Amino acid sequence: MCTIAPPVPPCDVPCPGTPFVDARTTTLLTFPAPEAAPVKTSERRRGECVVTRATPFVDGGLVMPEPEVTTHDLEKDREQPRNRLFTVGAVVAMSVALTVLLATVIKPLRPWWMNDFAVYHAAGEAVLNGLSMYDVKAHAGIVADSQFAYPTFAALLIVPFSLFDRAVAEVLWNFTTAVLLGAILWMSFGMAGVMNRKARMTLVVTAMLPCYFLLDPVLVNFDLGQINMVVVALVLTDFSRSLPDRWRGFAIGVAAGIKLTPLIFVIYLVCIGRGRDALRAVAGMLLTIAIAFAVLPGDSRRYWFGGLFASSERLVSDFPALVNHSLSGLFSRLSGTSAVPGWAPFVTVPVGLLGLAAAVWAARRGQAMVGMLVVGFTALLVSPVTWPHHAIWLVPALAWLTFAAWRTGTLLPRAIAVAVVAHSALALYDPVQRMEGDVALQTTPSGNLVASLGGLLGMIVLGLVTLPVWLRRLERPQPSFDGRGFLSSSRTIGSP
Repeated sequence: MCTIAPPVPPCDVPCPGTPFVDARTTTLLTFPAPEAAPVKTSERRRGECVVTRATPFVDGGLVMPEPEVTTHDLEKDREQPRNRLFTVGAVVAMSVALTVLLATVIKPLRPWWMNDFAVYHAAGEAVLNGLSMYDVKAHAGIVADSQFAYPTFAALLIVPFSLFDRAVAEVLWNFTTAVLLGAILWMSFGMAGVMNRKARMTLVVTAMLPCYFLLDPVLVNFDLGQINMVVVALVLTDFSRSLPDRWRGFAIGVAAGIKLTPLIFVIYLVCIGRGRDALRAVAGMLLTIAIAFAVLPGDSRRYWFGGLFASSERLVSDFPALVNHSLSGLFSRLSGTSAVPGWAPFVTVPVGLLGLAAAVWAARRGQAMVGMLVVGFTALLVSPVTWPHHAIWLVPALAWLTFAAWRTGTLLPRAIAVAVVAHSALALYDPVQRMEGDVALQTTPSGNLVASLGGLLGMIVLGLVTLPVWLRRLERPQPSFDGRGFLSSSRTIGSP
């Protein structure tokens, strides 16, 4: 029997060594063995039962060492599913609103409406009809005879949409894209340090429409019906730790099975010590290839062993007026053509290695989100072809720029965020996307300057070149980098 002085209702302290469950809070207390010393009294607080120090007895007594307190709040458990459902419902509702806006207001204004999705839809129909997806040519909007250029597995993802008439499929695809935009925003704000679910949900729902109207990559992605939201969402799923640790890396492999550019993240995983995750990424990509070979062996052989995946001509030769925003695009403009020159890899490969080194440096300073973003933008820089809709990485970059913790205040980075949004909204490169007779305006000296500085290339190069300056101005997180866990470079906004 243990002595309690004075008795404090309504929670009684049991004898040492025995577990005690407070039925009102479902709190489990395990008291270690006693020792001679002043006694402690029990005190009731909301959601838990703890032991606090009291005045010692004159005759001595028993001391209760600090108990191991495990608090389980049933009310909070009941709220979590409701909160998740409310968050999903809010994103779905906003996605429906955006989809309706696109189908009723925006579609009549866009002569190129869903041009790329028409190619995806035709590829899916080819699969359903037993034809080769790489032989089918689609016509939509202002571009005729376009052909499918992605790995075979990507077409399998389109097949469910190809079961519907193209008009219906376009609406479903845009709705899916809108939901993925919401998911990208949710993960991005979480990685940027916004932990409070209500605050994050408010930010996500509020940002979805401005993302479409103000960010050129998002707008073009919706208007053309592109697949890049899927790719970026999969990569973010890994880096935001939305999957259990045993699955980390796998989503990156699936993304690479849809589009090859995420392969650079596999190299990055190795460089930061996530070797097992890199192996899982490779396994994920191999699984997509195996599935494609099992379902479509002919097209799979043609893509992987027929040299189709290594050809950049399939992407740029028919679009001389469109601005290619990668380094290879700059080199092609300097040569007066739209074809990527053969010597381009001798420049882009070293630049890619420098980008990876910068990303690893950022990660080892605890700036994990910065490292991920540097790799994403480096991929855009060194890719043979970078169209505007490829730069969905601008969305998480702006989320980070808004909430990142800086040593010298937040006015300058937020001003930079506003400048980036303005640059993207104006799409300054667009006026040179036209032909003057047989000459693409972007290949002229003035046109090349506008295309390079008014598009993604100038912005990405500026951000990466100045990285050694601004990275040092970020507040360095206290935990050390271990190559596995996510270490946010941002302050925590609210509580979960």
